[in-house]
Amino acid sequence: MNIKKITAIFIAVVITSIVFSSPISADTTDLETSIVSAKQYIEENITNAETFQDTISFAEANLITEITQIYSVEPDTENPQTLAEYILLRRTFGQSITVSEDSAEDYGDILASSQQDDGSFGNIKATIYSLAALKSVGKEAGTYGDNTFDDIAAVNYLVANQSENGEIGNLETSADAAAVLWQYKDSEETNSALNKLISYLESFSDSDDTLELSLALMGLTDANYGQTTEAMQKIIDKLLSRQNNDGGFPSSEEGASEADATKAAFRALEAVRYTVTPFNALINGIQFSSSGLDFSQMYPLLIAYAVLVVCSIGLWIFIFKRKPRSKTLEESKKESEEKFSNVKTFSESEEGENEKDNDTKVRANDTEDSDKRKE
Repeated sequence: MNIKKITAIFIAVVITSIVFSSPISADTTDLETSIVSAKQYIEENITNAETFQDTISFAEANLITEITQIYSVEPDTENPQTLAEYILLRRTFGQSITVSEDSAEDYGDILASSQQDDGSFGNIKATIYSLAALKSVGKEAGTYGDNTFDDIAAVNYLVANQSENGEIGNLETSADAAAVLWQYKDSEETNSALNKLISYLESFSDSDDTLELSLALMGLTDANYGQTTEAMQKIIDKLLSRQNNDGGFPSSEEGASEADATKAAFRALEAVRYTVTPFNALINGIQFSSSGLDFSQMYPLLIAYAVLVVCSIGLWIFIFKRKPRSKTLEESKKESEEKFSNVKTFSESEEGENEKDNDTKVRANDTEDSDKRKE
């Protein structure tokens, strides 16, 4: 096997490994079936999205295609959490966040100006949502109105309020906090807090409660960003195994399907399918379209993945199906001449050796005759 073929095989193995290790290529048949069934249950049994998280999750799945009535009115600008939810939902449906047509100010400016001296926006949940909303609309640290917005101070507030066991507030806010902390994990302190949070969320893999399992899975999905860990797989398997025939989920391992449990499980499994929660998708600037998530900003990644797949297939075909290249008449003639030249050289060399042998024999005979005469 020549060096070119060895090199081609090595490159093919590397590319193929990348292709099959990508979450895009994972076998998601059971997951897809479960999500479709849960979505059908929601369509048939749940009439509206009652919470902010339900709203963005349903929008992602195209269960709702327009902003719900509760969020269609102007927000309470004195309440950072409500204002943050409003901004994120406007982003969800691609709507403007400007205060009015005649004003250059937008609701992001108002939210940024409401940060308190301790770095928070009032409490843990409001701070998480405010950071997410401001990042989703590209608000940088700086002066807004009469106040200064400092995103690092807000992150430090969350880290300072983390419990020894890794919890930040409660399980629900901890799951949301994972998406925010991941954005700032380059900081050693924040990365340490994120790892503690991951350990806390992983501890719920032994829970029997569907809501706890779902919240933990959403947090772990954002904290690990595209990787399915052992703890995550354990939770996924638990959720899939307890889904009822009607597509819904019970609150515990067995029982009748319940709305809250089904919505939570649906949100969690959807997050695994997209490798990111809707909440985190909004933070990273991914908008939702009328047919679900709009991944247009991820096209370069998808194109790169497609190129890797094609290269992998092409290389393996090249290695095993390639036929030796036919030689041209000129190449064949040159090869024949080289062979003839080699044979000729060998013959001449052999004749030379024979002549030397003959000369040696003649000299030996002459010497022998001379010795006899002397005697």
